[in-house]
Amino acid sequence: MKEHGLLPREVVFHPAWLALPVRLGVAVVTSTLAALLSSLRFSLLRPARALAEAAAGRRHPATGLPVRAVMRRRAITVVGAA
Repeated sequence: MKEHGLLPREVVFHPAWLALPVRLGVAVVTSTLAALLSSLRFSLLRPARALAEAAAGRRHPATGLPVRAVMRRRAITVVGAA
C-alpha cells in the first residue's frame, strides 16, 4: 500500500499474534451459532411439516412469493424497461 501511495511511508505495521486466534475463535463461534439457530427452526416442527417447508423454498419477505419468482419478475422488468 505504501508503494501505491495509499499510506505514508512513515506508517509501520506490527501484526499482533493474538489477533489470529481471536479471529479464528470469533469465526468458529459465529458459524456454529448460525448453524444452530437455522437448524432450531426445523427441529421444533413436526417432521412432515419441516419437509414441506423445506421443499417450498424461501419466501420473499415483502411479497410472500418464492424468491426465484421475485427475482424473475425483476429481471423481466429490467429487460422490458431497456
